[in-house]
Amino acid sequence: MRLKLVEPAKAEASLRQHLRMLPKDADAHFGLGVALRSQGRDAEAVDAYEAALRISPTDFESWANLAAALGSLGQYDDETAAYRRAVVLRPSDLKAWINLGISRTSAGRPDEAEDPFRQAAAASPSDPRPPMYLGRLLSTLSRPAEAISSFYEVAALNAEYFDEVKLGVGTARAMQGRLAEATDNFASASRMDPKNARLAASLEGMARQVLTPLRHVRVRIPPHPLTHSPPPTHLLDPPSTRGSP
Repeated sequence: MRLKLVEPAKAEASLRQHLRMLPKDADAHFGLGVALRSQGRDAEAVDAYEAALRISPTDFESWANLAAALGSLGQYDDETAAYRRAVVLRPSDLKAWINLGISRTSAGRPDEAEDPFRQAAAASPSDPRPPMYLGRLLSTLSRPAEAISSFYEVAALNAEYFDEVKLGVGTARAMQGRLAEATDNFASASRMDPKNARLAASLEGMARQVLTPLRHVRVRIPPHPLTHSPPPTHLLDPPSTRGSP
């Protein structure tokens, strides 16, 4: 059983002592990686996860956590390779597919992120996060009509994402040159959440855009850090215990 670590420094010391006696314990190497990442020591965590994988090369959690550590170090191609190993081992894992897509955007290859996001949607059709990520991606790829369709799918799945949907649809319509409709989308979202500074800034920007020719409007999928909270904008936490959802 893999346990979540409350005191990473103490857990690290205990695990190192354990590994001196049982160096072939894959779970202990995995736990050491978690303890090291909790202390911001990602490079050392990579070594620990790789040690776990040399002993247990088909362990999904070790691959997923290795990928996350590599991404924190900016080693995006290696991160992608690790996530690809993870989704082969657990093709139904929503988070791994989403993180694989974000890894490709982090590496400057957004054209390679579409399939992972669609795989995430197939893995969990009722979850609004995959179509939200996909909508943002399609906007970055200058495919606004498809982006709008994806954002509307989000709204159909979860009404709590409505302001994000309005923001995404507004951006996509602005890309199409439909500035009046885009402004209406931003204004509607802003009225629903008047304290949202991001929406207010978007509305102000759209108001300025109406007065000048639209040249190029793009949105970006931010790469890091990790978060669980909606609306989804970043990488999702990998599991730190065996069998975590």
